[in-house]
Amino acid sequence: TEPRSSLNGVSDIRNNLGYFGGGSVSCRVCRIDLSSDTITQHSDTLMRDASASRSYQSGDYGYWAGGKYTPNQPSPSARASNSTQKIAFSTGTIQNGLPMQTERYGGGVSQDNYYAWYAAGTAPGFVRTSNVQRVELSTETYSNPGNPLAINRDSTIGGLSN
Repeated sequence: TEPRSSLNGVSDIRNNLGYFGGGSVSCRVCRIDLSSDTITQHSDTLMRDASASRSYQSGDYGYWAGGKYTPNQPSPSARASNSTQKIAFSTGTIQNGLPMQTERYGGGVSQDNYYAWYAAGTAPGFVRTSNVQRVELSTETYSNPGNPLAINRDSTIGGLSN
């Protein structure tokens, strides 16, 4: 519905819906009906813009974690975030989740049925990081598994799922 960059999506397979959110400038979430390719603006918005946030999902929720946002403050205006926002697939409502342990944007996410791993990205001060944070999907609790990536990576790495 408007030009944006750095969006991430989550899929509600049970209801055949997808949601795109994050992105710079806007807090809007767009919903796509995967059976008809119909795109509509979702009635709820993310709490703030979150460019380069990363997404993962459980069976009941879709999550947007971290991100770079631009508050209405003097320079340096772009900030890394540790916030997590989630959409409840059953109701379509957006709410705050538990925060990550460190602030970051970009990076990559891999997940299985029980955990998601948010690896690397860019930390405050535009510093690349090798940190990995793991979130237990059943409790939404973040932890640090203790093994960083071999080298620092910025916001362009990818992720995988099984």
